[in-house]
Amino acid sequence: MSCIDAVMESLLPFLPAAQVEEAARSCCSIAHYGDSEVRIGAGDQVTISEAIALYSHLCAAQRCTESRAPARYEDVVFDTKNDLFLADDFMPPSVMKSVDTDEPREWKKILQELSIRGQPTIVVLPDGTVVPFSRIHAGGLGKEGVAERIRKSMADLERSEPYWHFTVSRLLRSVLFELERRGRQELTKPMFTKEKARPLIEMGIVADAGQRLLVVKGQDEIREEMERQLAEVRKLARGWLDSKVTL
Repeated sequence: MSCIDAVMESLLPFLPAAQVEEAARSCCSIAHYGDSEVRIGAGDQVTISEAIALYSHLCAAQRCTESRAPARYEDVVFDTKNDLFLADDFMPPSVMKSVDTDEPREWKKILQELSIRGQPTIVVLPDGTVVPFSRIHAGGLGKEGVAERIRKSMADLERSEPYWHFTVSRLLRSVLFELERRGRQELTKPMFTKEKARPLIEMGIVADAGQRLLVVKGQDEIREEMERQLAEVRKLARGWLDSKVTL
């Protein structure tokens, strides 16, 4: 089966028959879709990135089946992110960038990230809508079962020592927002408490002045520190996305 044949099979349930062949040719000009079957079932081991791609496939399948039409790509991405309770930093980077910026979408990179065992899990149409790729077979795995495995892995990561970098990066982002918006050195409740600010106090960025929390570093220093922490977060996220999970 050729790329076009495999994509036509994916499009048939969701487009008028007369449009399918032309649409499939357009899809295959955007990215390559192999004709090999990918079968995933309970007990199989995949990377977290592949598990997220599989979940996106299941989200697309649900939306398309309910509407009997292709789904908006953005809806599938945000369904995936929100259902899995993932921060932007822990989503596949090209996927997250594609819905966070107005830059042209790099579909080849996106579909590399939304793939499992080398096969894309969704088919992208020229208008930016998507359908589930019919070569992917989830073997009875439901959305909630896949989601549970991903959420558990993230919960384990959140309890690990390196996750501190993510916590600190978020705090620093909030401090910069407060300084730029209010122009004040004092951090106030409810956003900041002594407990929440403890890492920044220990780093010498915030001072505990009795009943007040005061920022004692300049914005440039804080921004530089945030970039250092974000570099560590990117390493952490990459390692997590490449780690294995058993479905």
